[in-house]
Order: sequence, then C-alpha cells, then structure tokens
Amino acid sequence: MLGAETGKLLYVGVRNKYCCICSTAAKKKIDAPEHKCYKNYDGTSTGMEQDMLVEAFNASEKLYGVRYTSYVGDGDSSVYARIQEKCAYGKQVTKILCRNHALRSFKSGLYGIATNCALKHPQLRKLLRGNIDRIIKNINIFIKKRGDMLQNKSLDEREITSMLKSWLKNVPFHVFGDHANCDDGCQRKTVEGEINHVPLFKQTEIWREIENRVYYLVMHADNLGPENTTNSAENFMGVNNKVQGAKRVNRSNRGSYYTRVIVAALKKNDGYAYIGPLTKRAFGASPNKRMKKLIAVREERKSKQKVARDRRISENPETALRGKPNNVSLPDFDYGDTPVSVADIDQEEFDKRQNLILTALEKEVDTAEKRAQLCEDTIGQYQNAKYISAKDKRLSSSKFPKIYMMQDHTHPHCTIKEMRGPRRSISHRSSIAYGLVNEDRAIEEYCALTGATVIRNGLFVNVKWCYLAASPDGLIGVDTAVEVKCLYSARERVIFEYVAEMQGLDAEGNPILLDGKVKKPSAIFSSLCLKIVDKVMKLKKDHAYYYQIQGQLAITERKYCIFIAKTNVDLFHERIEFDEEIWNAMLIKLKRFYFDCLLPEIIDPRIKRQQKVRDPEYYLRAKEQIEASKIKRSKPRNKKPSKP
Repeated sequence: MLGAETGKLLYVGVRNKYCCICSTAAKKKIDAPEHKCYKNYDGTSTGMEQDMLVEAFNASEKLYGVRYTSYVGDGDSSVYARIQEKCAYGKQVTKILCRNHALRSFKSGLYGIATNCALKHPQLRKLLRGNIDRIIKNINIFIKKRGDMLQNKSLDEREITSMLKSWLKNVPFHVFGDHANCDDGCQRKTVEGEINHVPLFKQTEIWREIENRVYYLVMHADNLGPENTTNSAENFMGVNNKVQGAKRVNRSNRGSYYTRVIVAALKKNDGYAYIGPLTKRAFGASPNKRMKKLIAVREERKSKQKVARDRRISENPETALRGKPNNVSLPDFDYGDTPVSVADIDQEEFDKRQNLILTALEKEVDTAEKRAQLCEDTIGQYQNAKYISAKDKRLSSSKFPKIYMMQDHTHPHCTIKEMRGPRRSISHRSSIAYGLVNEDRAIEEYCALTGATVIRNGLFVNVKWCYLAASPDGLIGVDTAVEVKCLYSARERVIFEYVAEMQGLDAEGNPILLDGKVKKPSAIFSSLCLKIVDKVMKLKKDHAYYYQIQGQLAITERKYCIFIAKTNVDLFHERIEFDEEIWNAMLIKLKRFYFDCLLPEIIDPRIKRQQKVRDPEYYLRAKEQIEASKIKRSKPRNKKPSKP
C-alpha cells in the first residue's frame, strides 16, 4: 500500500503458503526441527490480496495514528467488501476506482462489441472498431478538463462532476457525427459534409451496448480524475519483479522472496540511497568508496533518464509513449520448442520436386475430357473431398483480388499462411452463414425473373495455366458464368436505396446538397461493391469482386458473367464482360506470386516449421528501391553561394 500524495510505501505484506522444512518433515512423518517458518497463510490464493489489505488497514492506527478513509483500487469489488467486513473502521472507508482500470475495462468492452458477430451489422461494428481510440482520446480530454477545473476551483465540485457526466454521455454522439449537444468549442461542429452515423447505429443493438458501457463510466464520474490511478503501485511491482528476477526462479521455499520484497520496498522509498544505512546496520560500517561511487552514478543516471523522459513527453506528448509498430507476426525463436533447426532442401532437390508437381498439375487437365470430368467430380466445393484435393496446389480465383492489389513491398508471409496454414472454418460467421443459406435462393429468384437456366459446376482449370483454378456459382449456356454475393450489411434493405444512402445520394440517385456543397459518401461506401452512376447501379470496377469475376471468365473461357447481389427483400443483377487488358495485368502478378511465393512453400514448407516464408525477388527489389529513395531524400541540398 502506497500513499497517494508521496508515492511512498506505507505497508508491505507477503503471503506464503509453503515452507520447505515443514513440507519435508510432513512427508517423512516427523516433527519439524526448530526453524523460522515463512509460511503465514493457509487460505486460497485468490484471497491473499484481500488478507494483506485488511491487515494494512487494521495496522494504520498503530503504525501512523491515522485511519485510511479512502483508497484507489481496480475493479475487484471483493477486496472492498472484505475491508468493510473485517476492518475495525471499514464502514468509513470509500473506494475510488482507478482511472486506468476503468478506461481499460471500457475499451475492452468496446472491442467486445465490435467483434461480437451476434450483434450483426458488420459495417457498423467495423466503423466502431476504427473509432475506439478516438472515443478514449475524447474521454481523457474531458477527464483532464475536470481535473483542471477542480484545481482552479472555478465551480463547485458537484457541478463539475455533473458537467463531466454530460460530456461522457455525448462522446459517442460526437465521434459518430452528431454534434447537436456539443459545446461551442467543438471544432467538428462547423465541419461541413460530415456524415451522421448515429441514426444508423440507433436502429441496432450496437448502440444500446455502447450506451451501457458509457453508463459504467458515468456511474464512476466522481472518481475519474488524472490523479486517481494505481500507477505508483504498478511501478513498485515493476521494481519488485526486477529484484526477484521475474518468475524464472522459485524463491518461495524459504525467506528469499520476503527478503527481496523488503529490498524492493527500500529501493522504492529511498532509491539507491538505502544501501548506505542498510550496510551500516548490517555490518557496523559505512559502504566503501567504490560502493558510494556506484550509488552516486546510479542516482545520477536515474535522474537523467527522468529528465529526458519528461522532455520527450512535453515535446511530443502524442507519440512519446507510443509502442513499436507491429510487423509481420512470427514465432518467438527465443522461447519454447520451435523447430527452426530444420534446414531448407538443396536446390537440386527443389528443382526435382517442382518439376514433379507442375507435371502432375498439367497431366491432370491435359485433355478436354479430363477437365470436364474434374469439373463434374468437384461439384459441392468444400463439401467435396475431390474439390479440396484438386485445389490444394493451385491458386484459386477467390485469392486473385488480394494478390493483384498487393503492393510489391508487402511481404507475402501472411497471405501464404492464410492459404497454406491450418484451415479454420469461417462458416460460423454471420455474413458467411447468410451467404451459404441465400446463394441457392438468389439463383432461383434470378431464374424465375429472367427465365434462364443455371447449371451448377465444380472446379475449372485452364490448360494454359494449370496452376490457376476457378469455381463460379453457376453456368448459363456456353458463354456465361454466374457469381452470387449476398449483401449481409443490407439484408433488410432495397439495394438501390441502401447504396444511394451510403453514397450520399437521395432515393432516386441524385446528389444531396448541404449548404451548397455535395454530401460526401459514408465511410462504409468505400467497402461496398456497388455504386450509382447517372442513376444506374453498377459493380465497381476497382472492387475485389470485379477482379474475381475477370479471373473466372479467363479460366472458364467465357465472355460474360451475371453478377447477382441478393438481400432478403431485393435482387440485383448485372452482366459483366470479360476485360482482356485487366486480365493480362492480373496474370503477370498471379504467375509471379505462384512461382516465387506459393510454389516454394508447397515444395518445401516453412510455415509448418514455424519459419518466415521465403523473400521473393520482387519484394527484395521493392525494399531496395524504398531504402534508396529514403537515402536520396535524406541528402542535404547544396546551397547556392550567397551573392557578395
């Protein structure tokens, strides 16, 4: 327990459930010899914290002649209940919730809402997830503002707290575009064309969940102050862990752990100056000159570090404490049993396996009869074992868009891992389940609407590119394929009206003017596959679905594809023509990715060995170009000589 004002330790407690001497004697069924026993607790491990804090409160009058009337703690309510129950003056004690724990719990709750598929509406949940940091930032601003107002004593504390509660309630409205209740100081209040997402949110359960989380903070608004944190206690635990050597060694057998806790407490309260009095008391003499010099050097270094940290925060408070950027997620090679010692196969063996795989792929589809038989045998896609086997060593059209849009300087590790790593079922996701259920219904509705006949098919492989594969959702005649997409985010809407709303248009497809300016599209519009041009709805030519369709048309050697978009109340269809220019551009990247990235992983897998996949040549060249451009930009320009 530490003092809130000084940050110094007021009480240190240790609970130990084990003594090696007592345990050994019990095993041998003999009496334990006389010894100093460090076992002082027999209850559950979860009750240790409560027991120590109750002891600290009961000892306050004896040690310091005071009573602790309030304390800052985390969200564990059982500790507070035990203090009120077992402390002599427990009913007089009030608990202040730690601001850091409250905000951490609030942020975790928002992430839980954003990732909860049961709440549906994936686009709104995605919008929420992208704005969580903004919500936390605004809340911190208001907490700091309340602290400044309390310090200046400009208003009564109750009035200031009431203002904070109203600010907290308004934060979600402000972040998602509704500034009706914002103060005049709100900068975004005067921004023209900002989209108000609040009406959409209010139609869903997501908004109710957000309000419940905000209400939790409003309930504890009295305690939300910049100073109400357990940072000093966390700092002491860091010092203690450093003295203990983390958890690598079991020091609880005897008194080693207790002794180190006391040393950590002395270091926390007095810094390195504790060494002098401790040495004098233990050995009857002051530390020698070498030890005194060491103490002085450490104190000076600590002081310089604090000054440098304070200066860094004051100069750039937003980025000073920001963590390192996240790179490609790879195994921790310094921890655990990671089988990285297995070397790659030699080049001769690699070439031999490559020839065998490519020959087998070519032989599987070298005649029209074999290709037709493969297409028939693989109907049912992932419900069919032959489909999975035939697709295993090929690049499927569903991955074409991601590979085509991938930048050269993007490492292919994550993409390869997604394709060749452990296969995880995603059928439980609401959007995927919705598509599986409604795909057949969409085709039936289209057939009833147009009179066309759609035939189901399996996997197509073109003899020119035996390493590529495609499986459209159906075929019409000899020159048309069918691809169905079920729009889960708009499942209860008319498709045209939904797209118009997201694009910032009215129900007829006309632009909406706000203060003389055209209304901007919603943030969700960029991820939609459809757009409205001249009051006509079309598939976006820069969307992943368009590239997937072009790949399917090339591999099936068909001229057209009927793109069908389905909701519960509407059906949209459009005929897409084959674009040879786009396909040629796609083919260059697909071929390069297969032979430089995917095929090497098929031949000699590294992911199974928990290693990073091989660096393709195009990736290394792109990185070199980026580094060269950085060096070029960093060179100082030659200044022209000044005129005399």
